[in-house]
Amino acid sequence: MTAPSGTRASLAVSAEQDALAGEQHLAGGADGDLPVSDHALAHDGMLRIIPTRRPPGLAITGEIDESTYCTLVGALEKFTGGPGEIHINLAGMEYCDLAGLRAIVGLTGANGHSHDHSGRRVVLHGVAPRFKTVLNILGWDSVPGLTIDEREPRLAALR
Repeated sequence: MTAPSGTRASLAVSAEQDALAGEQHLAGGADGDLPVSDHALAHDGMLRIIPTRRPPGLAITGEIDESTYCTLVGALEKFTGGPGEIHINLAGMEYCDLAGLRAIVGLTGANGHSHDHSGRRVVLHGVAPRFKTVLNILGWDSVPGLTIDEREPRLAALR
């Protein structure tokens, strides 16, 4: 599902406003969120997904929409396996449709429609205010196993 062009344009303006307000960062934990390597799990020109080591997880940059959804899901399937804790850095995410957000929230075991929980904890870092608003409106911010880290992220160098 792609956003209507007016919606996409308004989200682009929001992204620019977030960046100007200092809200768009590449999140880091106490030691910073660093790529494991320069090898992305996925990179298709519009979306890049990089493994991180502190904390262990993924950094997602770019746009998630109908054209990049399969890339996102494929990378999430490669990375995840069983219960545990996964950290997802969304600070570089410029656009994300509902299907993309559902896939990320679904890492908890919930499908976006129920609040079932598989035992996996997913911690989102660097979530832009516009994405927090959408998660809140849909009730996905309260899915068991999902945590939105509200701490001020540090800038991490991702190429």
